[in-house]
Amino acid sequence: MFYETLNALRYSRIYDEKELGLAALALSKYGFEVWEPRGEVYRETAHLSLRHELSVYDASYIALSINLKLPFYTTDGELLEKFPRVARHVKSFAG
Repeated sequence: MFYETLNALRYSRIYDEKELGLAALALSKYGFEVWEPRGEVYRETAHLSLRHELSVYDASYIALSINLKLPFYTTDGELLEKFPRVARHVKSFAG
């Protein structure tokens, strides 16, 4: 989540180098619970990557979502289409 958020801010082109650095520092102070996947999530990641022609990176998010039985929020049309049972559009998060 940290890398995804920082990456989104970086490509928004709203922030200069100093501001982006401050945003990176701020992210570490929010107190998010960080969960490190192990075992079954890694196995499911490999399975999903091969079966659905996904990068391991994308498959890891879906595998974690499935494992935790929680929705996965994204704007990625391919993931929304391939995984309608767990993938939700980010816009639906607010509503």
